[in-house]
Amino acid sequence: MLWITADGTAIFEPPQPRRIIGFVPESNRVITWNTNQTALERWSAEDDRAHGVPLAGMGPEPGAFTRWGFSPDYRMFFAIDQAGQVHFWDTVNGQDLGALQGPAPPIRAATLGRGGSHLAISVQPENFARVYHCSSGGETRLVGHRDYVSGVAFSHDGATIATGSIDGTIRLWEVATG
Repeated sequence: MLWITADGTAIFEPPQPRRIIGFVPESNRVITWNTNQTALERWSAEDDRAHGVPLAGMGPEPGAFTRWGFSPDYRMFFAIDQAGQVHFWDTVNGQDLGALQGPAPPIRAATLGRGGSHLAISVQPENFARVYHCSSGGETRLVGHRDYVSGVAFSHDGATIATGSIDGTIRLWEVATG
């Protein structure tokens, strides 16, 4: 459901059960993934039907994705499949923006940085996070935790990344240098 946080009023519930995976910036629209994971759907409180954006390259029987998310401006969408392949799409027109090979699941956390230039991923058994340069596929490992990394987040400007670990620490890293 979509709620107004100031007073707790519910303003929208999609007519069919859906997992809300994001918001359309500066609007009262939510983004869901259709049931076969081949399109993003935009739902609005004013309109009880979805406006779909088919994702290029997705056939009628896609593989199951383990993690997904958006760039901070919601212009790029990513999804990680069961083999660790990361796929990227433009959220406005569904254009395929490419892919890179990431680590095999189980993925604990994954997030895109500003402009979609970097992707941070943590994998459950590893005590480091991986930062990928999305255009080249280059990987930097952020090593320093004593237990697995359970969370990753980019700063608003995309220059810093925070990692949180089960060891009880939070570390800040420069994205450019690791």
